[in-house]
Amino acid sequence: MRLVTRWLLRACCVWCGVGVLLWVPLPGEVGTPARACGIGFSVTMVADGQPALAYPQSPDQAGTPIGVFALDSVAQIPIHFTEDVSRLPTPINVGAFTWHWDFGDGSRALGYALTHTYQSPGTYVIHVKVTQGTQQDLAALSDFDSAQVTVVPQRLSQPPTATARSSARYVQVMHAVTYSVTTARAFDGSPLTYTWNFGDNTTATGSTVTHTFTQVGDGDVALIVQDGRGTRSVVTLPVTIVAEVPVVHVTASTRQLAGAGAVTFDASGSTAPASYPNNRIARYQWDFGDGTTMLTISPRVSHTFSAPGSYTVTVAALDRRDIPGTGTLTVTVANPPLVTALWWLSVVLISGSVLYLTALLLRRWWSQRHAPIA
Repeated sequence: MRLVTRWLLRACCVWCGVGVLLWVPLPGEVGTPARACGIGFSVTMVADGQPALAYPQSPDQAGTPIGVFALDSVAQIPIHFTEDVSRLPTPINVGAFTWHWDFGDGSRALGYALTHTYQSPGTYVIHVKVTQGTQQDLAALSDFDSAQVTVVPQRLSQPPTATARSSARYVQVMHAVTYSVTTARAFDGSPLTYTWNFGDNTTATGSTVTHTFTQVGDGDVALIVQDGRGTRSVVTLPVTIVAEVPVVHVTASTRQLAGAGAVTFDASGSTAPASYPNNRIARYQWDFGDGTTMLTISPRVSHTFSAPGSYTVTVAALDRRDIPGTGTLTVTVANPPLVTALWWLSVVLISGSVLYLTALLLRRWWSQRHAPIA
């Protein structure tokens, strides 16, 4: 009996969620690897720079593609396809494998990155299989990846535009993160719909949504914006889900200033997750809320606030993995006493002047009204 070594990847499977093992069969080995896409240490099919998105599926849908391209392609216009392997935990030599593409329209091709043109509109399922070494029976191999693409006769002009933001780029597993639309416009003035694809086989709708990731990994959260004509645009936001993030503890020498002055901040109480070998806090990113930012290695920093106001100071403590934890506090700068006194004096003087002018006008009006008739 020959010992067979498998090349292991991390990927998402159709009904297992994220984080299951995916393997590429070696010569003489037959099996059923999981498909790949979405959040995790996975591979993702890409068409014209847009990744295929993972959509919710159940066990009885095992024959359907795991990925769906949110944007339509156009018939008789070349589409550039490839597989994004950048999120694999260990870099691979893509040239060491043979990539077999079936574009769903009767066309097949070999290559890691290639171009294909659909001649007719329709919905097509693309299948990718991977072999290594000697020729293998492709019919006996399951898909390495698959995705559905919709091809239309022509693309409508002026799709909607949108921008979006997230409350965190790095998220601790089982902790909520908020995603929101910041700007959006439909050129035809029609109502817009917003669909969020979190890459973990879950979706949500609305301009603002909250999501909790249940497993670690890297990926993109996609916002699909659609106008009344059915024209869509996609905005992607990167996300990294980790088991632990640094815990930040920050203090200030004072949180109340009577006027312009300096405040010393100390984040030396912050700690890095011990689960990562030799981990420690490596640097600190400071945002003082007044437009001033600073990057330091020291956990202690001083900053001068020059104008009255309330300032939210944020510090991100980054560990050796470059994963940040954040902490905030508020500093309030009051007007100095002299300025305050002068302000009240000006209010009194202005009020007195207004009253004096009002009295003069009333006196003149009264005099004219009651003047003797000649």
